[in-house]
Amino acid sequence: MALSFLMSQLSALYHRLLSLVKGGNTKRISPEVTKEIRKPTVFALIIGINDYEAIPKLSGAVADADAIEGYLKTNLGITESHIRTLRDKEATRARIIEEFQALAKDGRIEVGDPILIYYAGHGGSSGPPLGWETGGAGIQLILPCDYKRQVGRKVVNGIPDRTIGVLLANIAETKGDNITVVLDCCYSGSGTRQNALPSLRTIRGVDTSLPIPLDLDHKILLSSSAEHRASAIAPGFLHAGLRSHVLLAACGMNEAAQEENGRGLFTKAFVDTLLSVGANPVTYLDFIKRLPKLSGQNPQCEGVNQSRVMFNKRAPVSKQVAIRVHKTPIGEYEMDIGAAHGITEGAVFVLYGNGDASLPLATLVAREPSPFSTILDVELVDDGYVVQTRPGVEEDLQVFIAADSQFQDLFPLLAELTMPNSGGKWRIKVTESRIDAELAIGLEGDQVVFDMSPNGQHITHRLPHTIKYHTEDIYDIICAATHYFWHLRRASRGNLHKTVTVEFLRMKEEDEYDEDLMRIISPYGENMISDGVVNVYVDDDAMYGMRITNNSNTPLYCSVFFFDSDFSIVSYHQPGISGQNVDPSMKPHQSLGIGYGSGGIPPRVYFLQDEQDFDVGFVKVFLSTEAVDFSHIPQSSPFESRRKGKVVGTKNRIPSSCQWSTVIVPVKQWRGRHSPKL
Repeated sequence: MALSFLMSQLSALYHRLLSLVKGGNTKRISPEVTKEIRKPTVFALIIGINDYEAIPKLSGAVADADAIEGYLKTNLGITESHIRTLRDKEATRARIIEEFQALAKDGRIEVGDPILIYYAGHGGSSGPPLGWETGGAGIQLILPCDYKRQVGRKVVNGIPDRTIGVLLANIAETKGDNITVVLDCCYSGSGTRQNALPSLRTIRGVDTSLPIPLDLDHKILLSSSAEHRASAIAPGFLHAGLRSHVLLAACGMNEAAQEENGRGLFTKAFVDTLLSVGANPVTYLDFIKRLPKLSGQNPQCEGVNQSRVMFNKRAPVSKQVAIRVHKTPIGEYEMDIGAAHGITEGAVFVLYGNGDASLPLATLVAREPSPFSTILDVELVDDGYVVQTRPGVEEDLQVFIAADSQFQDLFPLLAELTMPNSGGKWRIKVTESRIDAELAIGLEGDQVVFDMSPNGQHITHRLPHTIKYHTEDIYDIICAATHYFWHLRRASRGNLHKTVTVEFLRMKEEDEYDEDLMRIISPYGENMISDGVVNVYVDDDAMYGMRITNNSNTPLYCSVFFFDSDFSIVSYHQPGISGQNVDPSMKPHQSLGIGYGSGGIPPRVYFLQDEQDFDVGFVKVFLSTEAVDFSHIPQSSPFESRRKGKVVGTKNRIPSSCQWSTVIVPVKQWRGRHSPKL
């Protein structure tokens, strides 16, 4: 009997590990069903403009468009009928808008099919409407071939970013959000001085002095349907901003997109990198980091879905990440991630040479991580790569499991999470005291219940989600909880958070319209944060946002996440990603608006389920003086399939300029009172 029990537990553990290696829960698909599944295919709109009527001509945009089209046909096997192209005189303002609208109406495109929209040509920018809070950003435009053409009493204008945003939102409403937008242009001809560039290079951007008329694109801007009422994103904003698409841009906000020898520097590097990747699936984040360095411009990747595989709606299979290790001038070995990325002292890594995982060379231990790098105590012959195999100090989740005989078959499954080498995953520590636990698991009748008590928050909360007893379901929830609590808990000892002001604000729709004839969303009332906590009294019509103000003289990067009570983590804002320099979220003495302004970040709403009278979540703000990739933090809820889900050597010296810090704001949601009406 004992041998049979042991074999059954080993079998369960084996199948559990196998499912994790394959990326989590997997479902078997019968051959009959498999035959009926249609393989997604790419649909594309490709625009390239050299021949402008009233502004300087370009020489490489059409060739770049040809290169993109050639890659799709030759390397991806996309048929010509799936590719819409506009070159030079074809790319009028009217035709560009028509082709965007045609994608939304194309009956061949099914929900989730990948859609690529590529533009090479001039860009421009315009000042925001008077009184409209933008967080420092203006209106960006792409310029059609007939820009500034006189048509009767009107002059052809550029296509503003907000018009494009609505066109993309309309595509996303009917075809899904698997949309990739690639822009090889910039938004100011004076962003980089021409004499600072090599003499044979041309900038793909001009200074736009043409005013935007009040009735520009009003029919388009009022066409976005609000029927998709999101539970965490305010109605009408489900695909707003960078939720409808992933953007790959040729350069940073204040840089110049350049062309030379009849090609754009960015697009040439873009296509060359696609060819080098070959058939291997690569995420947008990985891809942007693989691009070669470009003189004077740093390509950017932005969008909620940055971690997806390119041209594919699915997320990549979960895997350990190889991190570059190099030798410092004083002979120490350093990896380019640190405390801001979640590395703690004592974390153990295995070293591989040149990315070859077939033969580990050494075991390395992290020593006092600095914000953005970590010294490793090891002697290396050459540079290599490391993969984390064991968490460091402070990373274990304290778990209390009620003394109930029904839980006895859970412990063998949890054994791997309590061992010193847990395969790179965060570990758990089963505690005998409920008081010390961050997560407590108990039984009430036939339901498993969960209580959470995040360290430092002085809050104990019964999760509004229960499950039937099943060991693997509980295992999934504990694994999600280890990720959730570690990123909620971890903090810097620095004071960077003292240089910013964080406000949680009610949003309202004004009776006024901006210059694109969209209702202006603006904050009103006082900061709702009181004694470090926000109290929200659920109201279906209430919209909320945030204003984060940089009071320092240093540019800051800011990532904002909402940690919900279902153990999901939703991104409210993340800066772009670049293989080189990333545009900061906030310049000195400027603000980042979440839920309003020109940043495209939608306002949020909060709700309670029918059986709930109270819930609590946490807004966490990560601040840093250098760009940090936090795209690994968001996760879906392990309860998602069971409920209505929300969309939501010597001590390493740290230079004073390299800092990171966090701010946590609990958001308590109540039933029984109403937010003040307008």
